[in-house]
Amino acid sequence: MPKVTSFFRQILVLIPVYVGSIFSGMGYSWVASYMMLLQSEENNSTPYTIQQCTLLALAMHIGRITSAFISVLVLGKFGRKIPLIIAYVLFLISAGMVLISTAYVVVASSRFVNGIANGVHECFGTIYLGEIPSKKIRGMICSSVTAFFNFGILAQYALGTYMSYVNGAILRISLATVLVLSTYYLIESPYHLKPLDSDKAMKTIAWLQAIPSKQAQQELENINVENANLIDFVKRFKKPEVYKSFGLALSLGFIATVMTVVVSSFANFIIPETDYLNSHQFAILLTIVPIVMYTLSALIIDHLGRRLLLLVGFSLGIFFNALITLLYYMEETSILNIPNFSWVIFFIIVMFLITYFLSISPTANALRTELFPTSCKVIGVSLTVVCNSLAYLFGTVFFLRISEFYGLYLNFLIYCVCCLVGLILVSAYLPETKGKSLSEIQEILRGENKTVS
Repeated sequence: MPKVTSFFRQILVLIPVYVGSIFSGMGYSWVASYMMLLQSEENNSTPYTIQQCTLLALAMHIGRITSAFISVLVLGKFGRKIPLIIAYVLFLISAGMVLISTAYVVVASSRFVNGIANGVHECFGTIYLGEIPSKKIRGMICSSVTAFFNFGILAQYALGTYMSYVNGAILRISLATVLVLSTYYLIESPYHLKPLDSDKAMKTIAWLQAIPSKQAQQELENINVENANLIDFVKRFKKPEVYKSFGLALSLGFIATVMTVVVSSFANFIIPETDYLNSHQFAILLTIVPIVMYTLSALIIDHLGRRLLLLVGFSLGIFFNALITLLYYMEETSILNIPNFSWVIFFIIVMFLITYFLSISPTANALRTELFPTSCKVIGVSLTVVCNSLAYLFGTVFFLRISEFYGLYLNFLIYCVCCLVGLILVSAYLPETKGKSLSEIQEILRGENKTVS
């Protein structure tokens, strides 16, 4: 019974973060969902060009990169709860701005503010997700947030299709208001509370895990809390647990983001038309498949472990991308006429995406919450936000250029190389974090505990 009580308490506490992830997903796909409306003369007195719509998407990622500096230099000292409230207030402001006016400057500013909110939420929501749950369910908690994010993307597409611009903005304002109010009553992470009020931190652990105060005190003693500013971080980067965690988290995050963003963004470009499924329908499928796969991944990650999922995922990624590369090369150079090419390439790409969404993406996301030392978490997760945005921009900028000048096959060859690099990193350097406390993971990275799998 205490285990059931503990599980539901931890889930209950994390609901605002999950809803915030839905809101972040909605912000990601806002431009795409309303692009036709923004470009229409009937619905917009000054229709936007395709270049302006592209810049709107870019404005959000500039905001995300800006959020990293704000998080590290300003918000890090305020714990987890206050930065999350600030993120949701910024979501509220962003939604209000697009309701006030469709003038391009206002909408672009709204996208920038939304990007800051998105980045702050991703930073402190990620940290909070790693610090609240027990080690037995941490993998499920941290990987499942990606399902909520993709549900937000799907929800925004539905809003853009079935709800007017004004009503959609009102709905987002209402949701952001609820988020701000609910997060106000959110409990603070015991990792932040320990140096400020150890008794309150102990009571928080006792309530979350449904354990006696004495046991909670023992759990509290195992929490190593040491905050580091930028100067301290530079000095500590020579420590194994620091440079290993940063190298692994940033590399795996970059690889994961490059692959998912490019394939998702250019589904209409890479998938040939079939008799039963066109490229637009495939793009819709791409928003549903991740939700199912991320949910399934959350159910198995704490049983199979992180290493196994990544090793299998990257191995299959090498195979599928090599096969896609070969097929596209033969098709584009007319070396071989492949019967039913559309269906063949469709099937293989879907198999790669299932592999990716089931193993690589959710596991890389979960590892962000586990690998960084507590003293460098804000800096570490903020850097992953920057790294992921740069990976997105890198992919969107170079994908079409590579396809135009060299051929579509070269993009998938790059993905194949990315999977190979990921496989090497995981097999050689990544420790198994399943069932281990955050302090135990740091011991392994320092070499004090030789356990790997």
